[in-house]
Amino acid sequence: MAFTNVPWTSPETELDANDYCSVCLLDLNEGGGAKVKGKCYLPIKSTPGGAVNMNAMASVAAYLGKMKVPPEARRKAAKKLRSLYRQADREPPAMVKRYAGE
Repeated sequence: MAFTNVPWTSPETELDANDYCSVCLLDLNEGGGAKVKGKCYLPIKSTPGGAVNMNAMASVAAYLGKMKVPPEARRKAAKKLRSLYRQADREPPAMVKRYAGE
């Protein structure tokens, strides 16, 4: 997994719904229908297949508790984020570990 520390801005306006949802940790779109950006949360990459942005990870960690999503979806996102922190040889923030169930 590649990581970057370049300044972060959300790519939401730059990407179509399919690409935007692919750069997010959480996609709550159901079935095989068309993707809706409003059901995708926590972008961590600027482009599909791009590097994970460490600044985006910090923003995501701070936003986890503010999301209006089901608790299991929050836990799933927190577990993914915790894994990314560990892959980057970083200690996950306490809030991330708490939401991940540690």
